[in-house]
Order: sequence, then C-alpha cells, then structure tokens
Amino acid sequence: VGRVSADDADEGSNGDVVYFIPSGQSFGDWFSVNLAGQIQTNQALDRELVNVISLRVVAADLGVPPLESNPAIVKITLGDVNDNAPKFGDIPAGGDYRINVKENLAPGTVIGMLNATDPDEGDAGKVSYAFVGNEFAGIISLNPATGVLTLDQTLDREAKAEYKGGLKAADSASPPLETTISLLISVEDVNDNDPVFDSVDYRCFVFENAKDRKS
Repeated sequence: VGRVSADDADEGSNGDVVYFIPSGQSFGDWFSVNLAGQIQTNQALDRELVNVISLRVVAADLGVPPLESNPAIVKITLGDVNDNAPKFGDIPAGGDYRINVKENLAPGTVIGMLNATDPDEGDAGKVSYAFVGNEFAGIISLNPATGVLTLDQTLDREAKAEYKGGLKAADSASPPLETTISLLISVEDVNDNDPVFDSVDYRCFVFENAKDRKS
C-alpha cells in the first residue's frame, strides 16, 4: 500500500525505530505495518464500503523505556475495480419482472421502466439495457439508456394473454458485467367484444296447448 519512515538521532537501540498501528481506529485491522515501515493489507478491501481511509501510524524506538512519536496520518484512497454487476433492486438474477398491460393501449404507450444500479465508478457503473432473444420483437421496445418500455402494437388478450422473454442490464466496462432477468407481460382484458349469436337463424317448435314457462 505504501511506506512510512521515521528517524531517531539517538545511538544504538535508542535510535532503532519500529512502527505500529494503534488499535481502536476504524478499519485499522485491515492493515499492518512491518519493521521497515511498509503498510500492507490484511484482507481484501471494498471501495463500495469505504473509499478513503485515514490510518494513524506510530513510530517507536527500542530504548528502555521506549519513546513514541506523534501519530502520522496515512491517507489511503481505494481505487475502483469492476467487481459489481448491475442489480435490479430486489429482483434476483434470473427472477421475474412482471408488468400488467391493458389490451387496448395504443402503440407508443409507456408500460414500464427498468431500474438497475451499479455502485462501481465511471464506465463500470454506467448501466445499459437490452432484450435477450427476440420474443418481444415488434411488440415492445426498450430504450437501452433509460430502460423505458413502450408498446409497438396494441395487444389483444384474446389472441395472446402473456408474453415472456429475457432482458439484461450490463455495465460499460471492458469486459462488462451483466445481470439477466425475465420480463413477464400479462395482458389484461377490457370489454372490447360485442356479444355474437352462434347462429343468425333460430327455429323453434311449440305445441299450441303448451303451458306457460315450458320449453
């Protein structure tokens, strides 16, 4: 990570210097310092948890009793790597995103908006969207930048009541990380069909002496 250095003008062990990280400081156990003043990590770091750490390091001589310096403040900035794939909120990878759509909506109607987030920085956190496969071709359009879903045609529940296909969110890193879920469209019925007789010509026969309400 880095190196600190301190000098002691005394002779012998009184001038020999060692280093340590005082306990009780945030994230102090993430690091250690060796006799040469080199600061090393004790575990994998997570920039999404904390991106800047101020670490106090103390130098001490080997005299009896030892004398200690005032703490030096080492500012450690964690650089980002693309270690997070986009997430669709509470929808797990491979889960379903469900939308109910009335069958009489006009083409161009917005029916939903995807929202995936990525905590990485720069291009690694820039999310775009795309369908997986062509199940929605000519039926629904997806804006790759905004995630807005719009109808390409009016749906007819009597022709098809449900559509299902894959979609993904990917970051813009190279190579990108992506998450795929399923989009499930349920077409809701509206009263758009008139009653239709099975036949236009009905013929009945009844005796002239038939009683009331007898069929």
